[in-house]
Amino acid sequence: MNPEQARGMFSAAWEAQLDDAQQQAFDEALERDAALAAEYAAFCATFEAISGTSSSRPAPDLLRGVQKRLRNASGGRYYGDRFAERSGVGRFAPWLWLTALALLLGVVWLAFGLLGQLSVSNAP
Repeated sequence: MNPEQARGMFSAAWEAQLDDAQQQAFDEALERDAALAAEYAAFCATFEAISGTSSSRPAPDLLRGVQKRLRNASGGRYYGDRFAERSGVGRFAPWLWLTALALLLGVVWLAFGLLGQLSVSNAP
């Protein structure tokens, strides 16, 4: 096995995915070439350091920060908190609904009133 083939097997050797014949050829290549053995040792040390840091620290929670930035950029329109709900259109929304409901009730009342007058005037 030449050094380039051995370098291509660094990952498989570190993860113990080589069969017996491949592992033996890989070990012999490392014994023949001291520079290759040093590269493999550095490779193993790097991956041990990477795997050690990733498993010991949990992933950061980015959601809260992203929501805060969106709330600030949109003036409280998105991901509004209780203070943002008191400002802007959200403050007038209940009045708009109540006004629309009152108008609807007024139209229905007038319609029934007109129907009542029509029925009284058509009575024999």
